[in-house]
Amino acid sequence: MFASDRYKPFDRQQQFHDSTAKYRLFGGAAGPGKTKALLWEAIQQAILLDGVDTLLLRRTFPELESSLLAQFHRDVPRSWYKSYNESKHVVTWTNGSTTRFGYCRNESDVYQYQGAEFLFIGIDELTHFTLKQWQFLTSRNRCSVPGSVCGMAGATNPGNVGHAWVKALWVDKQPPAGFERGDLYDPRDYDFIRARINDNPIYANDTEYRRTLEALPEHLFSMATGTFLRGSTSTSLI
Repeated sequence: MFASDRYKPFDRQQQFHDSTAKYRLFGGAAGPGKTKALLWEAIQQAILLDGVDTLLLRRTFPELESSLLAQFHRDVPRSWYKSYNESKHVVTWTNGSTTRFGYCRNESDVYQYQGAEFLFIGIDELTHFTLKQWQFLTSRNRCSVPGSVCGMAGATNPGNVGHAWVKALWVDKQPPAGFERGDLYDPRDYDFIRARINDNPIYANDTEYRRTLEALPEHLFSMATGTFLRGSTSTSLI
């Protein structure tokens, strides 16, 4: 439960926060507040348990700076945290927990987290990441603090390099090609929370925004509305 006037989840965002699945995906259309939900999930978990670390990722630094970091600086009161390291992009909360903002531009950049452990890992625009990067990061999702329950989550629109493997894991409920130890895949670990434009009251009745989406080229329209058009057995993520 988020007891703060800084963030009041929409119903679909609350469904994402309430899910107890090990791996959550908040995916589909643009506009329902996926990035904000991911940010506040990492914050909430860091604040509720002393001495833990959480991690938020984008594929490139410009993307990170204009989304997760921008929302953090805009929405989180300075009194809530002890310090913010500008060079490392690490927030230290008053209880000693941390939230790190990072990016993995190159395939091998995930190895900078080798040896680290994070109670929660959130990846914004998950389909920009590769399956190999995802599987390595799952090995960093661990925490020795008593009472901790580890988990990971992604927020995404369809499309890009990770389109096929993300859809396989969360929508088709099967291990994708290249998935190591596919025999250990358990569909119960994966919860897909479908995001639609109507889920955000701000955009639900915004006819101008909808007209803008309808005028987009097909590939951009599919990303904005959450429709899978290529490389899948289903035509829609929704």
